[in-house]
Amino acid sequence: MTSITKLRVGDEDFLVASMIERCPKSMMLRELVKNALEAASLAKPGQRLVEIGAVTIEGVRKLRLWNTGPGLDAAELHSMCDIASSVGKMQGLDRNFGMGAKVATLPSNHLGVRYRSCKNGRVSEVTIGKRDGVYGRVLRKDPAGGSMVAVADVTKQVRDAGMDMSRDWTEVTLLGDRADQDTVADPYDGNPRMPRTWVLRELQHRFFRIGDEVRLMLAPEVTAAPRTRAFIPLANHMAQNFAQWEAVELPDGIVARFGYDPAHPSLPGRNASFIDRLSPDISFAGLVHDDEFYDFRTGTRWTQEAPGFGISFGARHLSVVVELPKGYPVRPEGYRQFLRYLNGAQDQVRLVDFAAMVRAHRPGWVRDLVQSLSPDLDLLDNVNEQLRKLIAELGITRKRPVVRRPPPAKDAVRGVVQDEADAAARPQQKA
Repeated sequence: MTSITKLRVGDEDFLVASMIERCPKSMMLRELVKNALEAASLAKPGQRLVEIGAVTIEGVRKLRLWNTGPGLDAAELHSMCDIASSVGKMQGLDRNFGMGAKVATLPSNHLGVRYRSCKNGRVSEVTIGKRDGVYGRVLRKDPAGGSMVAVADVTKQVRDAGMDMSRDWTEVTLLGDRADQDTVADPYDGNPRMPRTWVLRELQHRFFRIGDEVRLMLAPEVTAAPRTRAFIPLANHMAQNFAQWEAVELPDGIVARFGYDPAHPSLPGRNASFIDRLSPDISFAGLVHDDEFYDFRTGTRWTQEAPGFGISFGARHLSVVVELPKGYPVRPEGYRQFLRYLNGAQDQVRLVDFAAMVRAHRPGWVRDLVQSLSPDLDLLDNVNEQLRKLIAELGITRKRPVVRRPPPAKDAVRGVVQDEADAAARPQQKA
């Protein structure tokens, strides 16, 4: 006999709405792309593909994500729409399971998010949105029978449009809040306004690495390029286009990656890795967990913090990535916007927590480079002397900043190991 009674949800509509409307808009693309990558990784080698582009609906462009991988039939597509429900995923707080894409997309797509999936040559379609203050599946006339249904068979419609149905695939289309809203250029209906290449920027600032031999292709509609291009994560960019880079192991299995991108030989204000205007030729720093950035810095945000990492000069050309190992005692918060430590007060994990560690383990070539890029020592001494006099004249008391450091990993490793063992013991969740 059990010694507990389960907690229930008294107001389901309120709980669902609060989960959706509290989700940061910035997580929408991450959730959609992550789901697409996971699905595509299950396709046959050589067929693992994700495409981000546009589809025209009633004369208006809508953002579309398409991926290969196992398709969903009508029943699976219906079940997938529920909050905290997915098909073929393992439940676990450390896994990409939970509120996910549905919660992240609905705040900005009250008109709807359209899902289509092809399985064994049949295409099913469902749209989830908000009607009369309630989130749910939008009912529509079934093209085949004429009755009102949540999931419709659109095989003929898709075939007539010339789409390939010889293999399984899934498509997600963002309808936005209005029928005339271009969700490619304006995904949030002006709040906030987004730059033309917002898709590329958000991908670069989130996905440090893409594995499983999956190709992520970006159509001209989202890059403003003349042709479809493959997305190049920053891990590949560092290895392929930087003049020098090195991975250094830190305590607790943490890895710091240092990269040097010198000034472009002929283009003022550019770094040497510049190829075209879509190239990420600006230095950066970030905290990586499970191949994703959780605290990203670039431009002035990075150059202002770089001295704490031992890069007092030359931060415009030096990049640093701190990568946490698997099993490190951190966990994404509910919406996966940032990480929390599992021990202590479960504080938010920040890149600056690892600054002292990175500074102490800089490779010799990084130290030499910083020194070579520093101003003349006599000039620096003169500036420091003037600064000391000014501080004295103003009567300012100098205080050392409080340095954040990560808590010892060993304090929570046992709990992480037990969590993983418990999760592995659970059966696979389907629908």
